Amino acid sequence: MKLIKSGLILFSLSMFVCAIFFYQKRETIITVGTLAENYPFYFFDKEKQPLGVNVDLINGVNQVTLAKINLVAEAEKSVLLQKLLKREISAVMLPSLSGSLWENYVVPVGKSYAQSELLVLSRDITIRNWKNLEKRHVCLQQGEGISTPLIEAYQIQPLLFQTTEAAFRGLQNGRCAALLRSTVSLDVVNEALDVKYTFLPYVGGKQYFYCLKGDGYCQRTLKKALHVYEKKGAYTQMMQYWKAYQRQDNIAPMDQGE
Repeated sequence: MKLIKSGLILFSLSMFVCAIFFYQKRETIITVGTLAENYPFYFFDKEKQPLGVNVDLINGVNQVTLAKINLVAEAEKSVLLQKLLKREISAVMLPSLSGSLWENYVVPVGKSYAQSELLVLSRDITIRNWKNLEKRHVCLQQGEGISTPLIEAYQIQPLLFQTTEAAFRGLQNGRCAALLRSTVSLDVVNEALDVKYTFLPYVGGKQYFYCLKGDGYCQRTLKKALHVYEKKGAYTQMMQYWKAYQRQDNIAPMDQGE
């Protein structure tokens, strides 16, 4: 009888410990950073609610992991990576960092979950692929992460400008055939209402989750969750939805006077 009582006590204690362990694991928070105003990965609808590929992906991953994953947004990639180094956030969702200095500090988790595209603004409606821009001038803002091999392959002639506004004026004044943007923000698209635009895939545009090297918990948790999410076929469905999304009918208008 004493043995039975002892067994029941041990069983109750083990269940209590397991419950505490589960609760703590569920309450473990992983904060992931993404670029703001970066269509189709993160942008706002007319009600100012964030949406896009990265929002959907985080919501889906939250359903298959015990950890609580939060998503925050910053305007600059450098700000996100500095916050990651300071451990203010746990991970980032960014285009490939391969070949950059950041490779010394971060590691990609799993395989690429999406292919980034460049926004191509132009009055030339015939531009549908990179071949159409061969040997032509394009306007770029300094610091844009445009693939050098891409520019070299098609002998594209870049004209660099200090600001987005200056690059857009270059397009309006006919100095270039198109304006290229790697991060798609509402200010550009709203100003470009009289201009045709399209999206073209580019080398180096693969999107990844990145954790700090040595942060095993972040790497294990995200890798396992992404694997489960992918097996459900959710990746394919998600990307098909956002590729079909009609941006011009759903974006929020640019704030005036704020």
